Amino acid sequence: MLWAPVVWAQYEAGYTNKPVPYSSTILVPRVGVPQVGVPQMTIVDVPVAGTPQPPVVIPPSPLNSPYKPAAAYPHPTTADLARRNVQIVAPPLPSVTVGTQVPLPAPPPAVVDKNRYVAPDGNDANDGTNGKPWRTIQHAAELAKPGDIIVVRAGTYEPFHTMRGGTAAKPITFLAEGNVIVGPPGGLRPAEKQAKTLPELYRLDNIHIHFCDYIVIDGFKVQRAGRCGICVVDSRGVVLRNNVVSDARIFGILTGFAVEVQILNNKTSGTLEQHGIYVSNSRDEHDNPIIRGNESYANNYSGIQVNGDCKSGGDGSISGAIIENNIIHDNESKGLSLISMSDSVVQNNLIYSNGKTSGAAGIHLTDEISCGRPSSGNVIVNNTVDEPTMAGIRLTDGAADNIIFNNLIVSPHPVVDEVNDNKIDRLSNVLLQSDAGVFINPLLGDFRLFSAGPANGVGLPRYYLKPAPIMNCVGKPRQLISGFDAGAY
Repeated sequence: MLWAPVVWAQYEAGYTNKPVPYSSTILVPRVGVPQVGVPQMTIVDVPVAGTPQPPVVIPPSPLNSPYKPAAAYPHPTTADLARRNVQIVAPPLPSVTVGTQVPLPAPPPAVVDKNRYVAPDGNDANDGTNGKPWRTIQHAAELAKPGDIIVVRAGTYEPFHTMRGGTAAKPITFLAEGNVIVGPPGGLRPAEKQAKTLPELYRLDNIHIHFCDYIVIDGFKVQRAGRCGICVVDSRGVVLRNNVVSDARIFGILTGFAVEVQILNNKTSGTLEQHGIYVSNSRDEHDNPIIRGNESYANNYSGIQVNGDCKSGGDGSISGAIIENNIIHDNESKGLSLISMSDSVVQNNLIYSNGKTSGAAGIHLTDEISCGRPSSGNVIVNNTVDEPTMAGIRLTDGAADNIIFNNLIVSPHPVVDEVNDNKIDRLSNVLLQSDAGVFINPLLGDFRLFSAGPANGVGLPRYYLKPAPIMNCVGKPRQLISGFDAGAY
């Protein structure tokens, strides 16, 4: 018969000390010790090809005694088993019934579209979902809740006014998808004199926000309004961005008593009577409006006006304003008209070719008549002003303690300080009478600087502890090593 290899069992009191076949590998327990019902590995003897050979008999000696301590006989390794042509068969896994199986995790819930939709082919009797949009923006405004996004699909719509506000964390957003036009009914501009009451007056605005906080108006084309293209009154945290407002009768964008309003990246043009953008009225100590990245042009009066309007009530002074990166050009009157504005920053603006028929300056800091709230404590820095028919910067009616540096001004009267109580740096402000050799192509609106022009490297990083902007008007970092350039670029 074929002899199977054997191993010595562990030598321990109470265990047998006789050799046992390796195919067993189960120690014989002491008498009386219960056996543990743990599955054991099964050893399968694999026949050795060829002629069977009897095992080598090694005579007992102190060096190979079968009574060596157990530590002298380690358990066989996998390599040992392989040399003996022995394969290990793992014990079978315990069977698992269907009732004990762990269920698979549930699939994630489907994404729910929480937006509401308006479309020209919609119906206000619908539920406002993607497949069943509403017909009018006004209906959406009446049902909107904090956090809602009203997606308005391409088409032409009648004016609307908001009915409720959002919160700082959950604003109500009106988002134009594609070419969305908001115009008066029938495409005709109603006359302002038709309004006999304040509500009737407000209805002449194409988009009117009144006593509604945290509203966002994004991406609309607002045309031919009877009064204002977009109007915001007595509201906080409203954001107007990426809108194109044209041909309004009185104002392109008007805000009144609007705290923390943001007017961002809009275009306002063709206002028939007054300003492209007008931020007015103040009753809060900190108004904090942001007017950034807009283009305002071809309006009948100023491109952008800020006015505390003391005669309308409140404290009468706009404070904490940031007016930056705007392009203001070809307006009939002033570029930037700053009336009763204090403790604000005006920087990186490009202002040119205004004052077509009238005007005081590209940037005019003054006071409302008989209000006694002059524009004071403002920082006017790194603006480019090219005004061939009027003053570049003018300070009148008590405008004092304004800090003015790093500006590039081309004008027959670059800086006119009628108060003589302002901090105007005579070196970092580049004051010129001609723009020849200064800009790349001002006739085409390209006011980037020639590399060797007079405005290169002459600016200051700060003046009277007020810092200059480290980015220029197109978002590129300014040169900090060789010196700031003057102007918006």
